[in-house]
Amino acid sequence: SDVYKRQPLALDPDSCFALMTPSRTDIEDGLAKGLVAAHEQQSKQLTLQAALEKYGRSPSGGLGWFQFRMVFVCGAGWWADNAWLNAVILIQPRVQPEFGLTNSETTFLLTILFIGEIFGSAIWGPASDKIGRKPAFLASLLIAGVVGTAAAVSPNYSALLALLFVVGTGVGGNLPVDGALFAELMPGSQRGSLLTLLSTFWSLGNFSSSLLAWGIIPQWTCGTTDSLGRTDFRDCSTMDNRGWRIVLMVLAVLNLLTLGLRVGIPESPAFLLRTGRVEEAEQVMEAMARENGHGPSQRVSLVRDGAGYEETEAAEEDCGSPFRAVKRLWEGLKTLGTMSHMPLTVVLLASIWFFSNLGYGLFNSNQPRLLTRKGISSTSNLYRDILINAASGVPGSLLAAWLVNTQMGRVRTLAVSAFVMGISLAAFNLVTDEASVIAANACVSFTSQPMYAAIYLYTPEVIPTAVRGTVVAWLSAVSRASGTVAPTFATLFLDNDLEPVLWGVCLGSIALTAISAFFLPIETRNRRLE
Repeated sequence: SDVYKRQPLALDPDSCFALMTPSRTDIEDGLAKGLVAAHEQQSKQLTLQAALEKYGRSPSGGLGWFQFRMVFVCGAGWWADNAWLNAVILIQPRVQPEFGLTNSETTFLLTILFIGEIFGSAIWGPASDKIGRKPAFLASLLIAGVVGTAAAVSPNYSALLALLFVVGTGVGGNLPVDGALFAELMPGSQRGSLLTLLSTFWSLGNFSSSLLAWGIIPQWTCGTTDSLGRTDFRDCSTMDNRGWRIVLMVLAVLNLLTLGLRVGIPESPAFLLRTGRVEEAEQVMEAMARENGHGPSQRVSLVRDGAGYEETEAAEEDCGSPFRAVKRLWEGLKTLGTMSHMPLTVVLLASIWFFSNLGYGLFNSNQPRLLTRKGISSTSNLYRDILINAASGVPGSLLAAWLVNTQMGRVRTLAVSAFVMGISLAAFNLVTDEASVIAANACVSFTSQPMYAAIYLYTPEVIPTAVRGTVVAWLSAVSRASGTVAPTFATLFLDNDLEPVLWGVCLGSIALTAISAFFLPIETRNRRLE
């Protein structure tokens, strides 16, 4: 040190003894304090998971205000995703008479939204692993709100298709990006219940768009539908049929309003650590600590070694390129291939995401037509029964938040709920009277929510941080792919009086979902986020 450089080259014993005595000078005293402070600082360094457990809750041990706020911030994205999906399903019967569409052309409205979501998932997930969660987090909801407003005033069928595709690219990023960011900001001991609680917003999205449709569409609609699902298109003008446009406009405005909740959100500290931006990660944790009541001057020091940080120039890369997205996925799969049980887990998850969305999509995408074929032909009653179905999903999400933290865990909750949902779908197929149809339809919604909640919780938990956004996004794209073909196949089956085939594929897909879940080798309950 400079202190010793200033000392003479030769010292007698008395001088050496004097130099070693702390009380002799303030310089030695300061050096000793510095060494002690450095030792104390090193001893206070925390891993990110330990810091989240300590500062990710209030001083009394309850849920911190920061985490409570993030439930709503991230939940807005999940709400928007399902609200748009359900809204497009519900407006299809009313768009058809205005633009004079066939059943296949009408169904393609939902298909094009799914195609957009495939692109959105494939782009925003890998982008979030490269440029960070926050930019993708903000852009996805902004696109849905702005372009959704334009979709509400579409002058023709082609324009509506194009705009719904762009809306899909926006909302398609919500599930992978929001789920990854949320999981990375939650204490491990609370992550399961909170991430499952997040899925409640998925069912709320379904409920809110159903409520809008029930309250608005019957008031401003045209075209009459008979018991066979055939619609009389005569005397149908844009002004008479403006209900579906109002639904889309209100939904788009709500998207833009919820975007305000995301102002000032932090970047994921896990992403910051992985890219070597340790000081920024510490600042995020300090802000979290202050918001959760740990004092205005709380300092957080995170472990800098052994975390596998990597420097990146991600901001300079073209993260929106599909080719880079594929390359990123391949790199992620190679990384996962070296981890115990991970290749099997990813294969089973791909099966679960694909078949769960195919089975449920075959039913849900043509729910209005299926209800009509059961004898519910009144427009008001039709949207009333769909609203009951949507409302039944909310308590299902709350049940899931409890189940995943019991001995059932994530894996058993997923497997059992898929099995019970299959029974509910079979019951809907068999019953004939209106009361039984409504009850079976409600049971399908109620049991589907624990299944989807467990899927959305388990997937980001089991995938490592370095490739979490990429792999979750591509699994989401797999589910979107099955969701894309489901409406087309459902329409094909119904138009050709092949409803038994529809139900066979639907129930078979849900059965494969349950079987795949039973064989998942890793349970993530009480497991540290890697």
